Amino acid sequence: MTRERPAHPGVFTGRNTPIMDNLWLSAVVACILLGVAFFDEIEWQPGSFPGALAVAGLVYGWLKRVIATAARGHGLLLGILLTGADIVFIGATIYVSGGPASPFWPLFALPILATTLRFGLRMGLTATVVACGLSLAVLAAGRFAHGLSGLNLLRFMFMIAMFLLFSFFFGTLVEEEKKLRQDILALSRTDPLTGIYNHRYLLDVLQSETRRAARYGEPLAVSMIDLDLFKSVNDTFGHLVGDRILIQMVDTLKTTFRATDHLARYGGDEIVAVMPKAAREDALAALGRARERIAGATFSGPNGQSLRITISAGAAVFPDHGGDALTLLDMADRAMYVAKNSGGNRVQFYDPSLSDTSDETALEVASTADPRPEPSMT
Repeated sequence: MTRERPAHPGVFTGRNTPIMDNLWLSAVVACILLGVAFFDEIEWQPGSFPGALAVAGLVYGWLKRVIATAARGHGLLLGILLTGADIVFIGATIYVSGGPASPFWPLFALPILATTLRFGLRMGLTATVVACGLSLAVLAAGRFAHGLSGLNLLRFMFMIAMFLLFSFFFGTLVEEEKKLRQDILALSRTDPLTGIYNHRYLLDVLQSETRRAARYGEPLAVSMIDLDLFKSVNDTFGHLVGDRILIQMVDTLKTTFRATDHLARYGGDEIVAVMPKAAREDALAALGRARERIAGATFSGPNGQSLRITISAGAAVFPDHGGDALTLLDMADRAMYVAKNSGGNRVQFYDPSLSDTSDETALEVASTADPRPEPSMT
């Protein structure tokens, strides 16, 4: 019934790319400084030197940015491949800079952090396992005499524990942030009583659907639906009964309209239905079904009693009745009020061809039924 839109990035999620680019540059600078300051103390692989490592780091960071920019839209697969490349690059750096004695072991935290922030806890733990496996391979390399010594294995176990804790901590933060953002987003978009969109988000949805309809040359129907004599219901039976009736009416509407349609509470007992790709006949058919189902439904009244309620609906279609969201709402609202003033329990369609006479004659009755002057109790 309603479609969510992509959310904006949060504090952690969605912003890791520039953060990691900066971290990579910092790591390259650290490699240069370490290589220059401690050249004699680092057990470099024969034929390798810090300058080559620094250049390789800069080239790799640049290639990552180019690939990430060119392959947008493939976030999951690309992120997994780049994370694997990060781990392999760091493993190779550790291997040529002394293996167990290399000062670059903490660099494994970078791809673990990037994966955790972007994809969550599970992928972060997976990256940690891959990094640990590659670490074991480096330690087991034949050229290191004491690669798998007890001391190195102890260091390895501490490193595993640190990386797992690191990944779990940030992964938990990311998951909690995602959940909180989803809850806040739902509260800001939905009506707390009925669970459909609220007035503020309705305008966003309607403007978006209007732009889409204009772009693709498709029709768009907008309807304003109102409970007949709802004020009398509240005055007679109380607002709690009125709330229950409103909830039941919305539940009925949810089962009547298409899954691609949008329902929103405009205010009070007024409900707006936004129907993408719906022409005049489609809108009239949907609103006619809604009117019949609500008129034939039994609503819960006080003390277990049953009430019969009816609705009035007005409709307008883009682009015939307006080229923007607010105009469509206004035309549908006018049609709805004429339907109510004509006795209620009916659907009326706005007809601009008659607008030169008066507001009332500018509205064409599309379908009518016997009006119900008062809510009935059974």
